[in-house]
Parts: sequence; structure tokens; C-alpha cells
Amino acid sequence: MSEQEQTPEKKYPRLYDNCNDCEQDYDLTPENTSLHLHEVNDDCDYARMTCDHCQRPWIMFGLSEDFVLNAVRHGIDPEFRKFPDNKVLTARLGQLGITLAQQHELTPRHELLISVFEETLQNCPDDMLFDLITDENIQPYPPRWI
Repeated sequence: MSEQEQTPEKKYPRLYDNCNDCEQDYDLTPENTSLHLHEVNDDCDYARMTCDHCQRPWIMFGLSEDFVLNAVRHGIDPEFRKFPDNKVLTARLGQLGITLAQQHELTPRHELLISVFEETLQNCPDDMLFDLITDENIQPYPPRWI
């Protein structure tokens, strides 16, 4: 084969990050980067990177299609999941400034209060509860009347 017949090696854009701790650039490689893509909630797709200089781990959300394609071209194989797990979802929401309500187990006292309240509502006449509803989006009678 002559030199003209050989195809030149394709050059892809450099894939790198700048570390926020040591402020040095480092190339993203399969050894220090992993891609995590989600079928259902692609807003939670992320890259997990480790700086070659200071070993600080980083997570980057909001991956563009170009970034993902460039990463795959550089040999970084993505890991696919249907849904993001709760830890990833909470981290992404936190990055967007959205906080979730805290979840707590009910104490026996809370469970008793809820059961007493439920019993109280069961004993109230339906007319007393439903006659005061003025919102058009709420049906004006309980489902058990249908």
C-alpha cells in the first residue's frame, strides 16, 4: 500500500477536565473516568472522574451528547441503567437547588394520632365534610356514593 492509500488516523477533540482543587488540567481516560447513563431520566446522566494529580473525585451532571460521543471515542464505555438510584437523584436535585422533604419513621404516638383522626373522619357525616367544598376540581361527593 502506498502512503496515499493509507487512511489517516482520526483525531478527536481533547477530552479533559480542570480540577477545582489543584487547578490542573488532566485528560479523561477509561482509567480515571466512568460514564453513567439512564434510559428514563437522562437529566441524571453523569460522569465520575478522578484527578490524576490530587486524586480528588468529581461528578459532572448534565452531559451533552457531544461529550458522551467524544468520551466513547476515547474508549470510555458507558454504564447503562433504566433509572438513576436515589443517591444519584438526590445529588442531582441538590445541584439544581431542590431539597427533598426529610423522611422519618412514625412513632407509635404518631400512628395512634393518625388512626384516631381516620376514625373521626369515618364517623363524620359526609354532608358535613362535602357541603363545604367549593373547589371545582374536587368532586362534590365521596367515591362511596357513586
